Amino acid sequence: KDLDDVVRSFSSVLSGSNLDTALLLKACRAHLSLIKAGGAALRIVAKDLESNLQKAEALFKKYHRKGKYLSSLLEIERESGIHDGNMLSDPSAAVGMLWIRRSLSFQHDLYAALVSSNGKHPRDAALDSYHKNLS
Repeated sequence: KDLDDVVRSFSSVLSGSNLDTALLLKACRAHLSLIKAGGAALRIVAKDLESNLQKAEALFKKYHRKGKYLSSLLEIERESGIHDGNMLSDPSAAVGMLWIRRSLSFQHDLYAALVSSNGKHPRDAALDSYHKNLS
């Protein structure tokens, strides 16, 4: 996959105000392929993304009809009693999607800082993005 494929995949995920679960998972898989193409430097990022993606895919595989939209899929999981109130259990689709969102936000902020007209040093950009999204 190349970056254009990933962008196209994510651009089709939103259905009105809902996220189409199947298309979101497909877009995340396309992004994973792109990350894996980055080689050894991105191996840990790819492994983490794949692990979190598998958590969401496992629930979707079980409830693909009822979980058409991400909100309904996560509601099914919540109603199953897996979580303790507001404390998310891991492994779960909710935790997987939460870390995917954080990872994508980290990557977005990192790359935006690197390509801006007064681009930051890669180390500074990575640290800023890490503290904003992952810590």
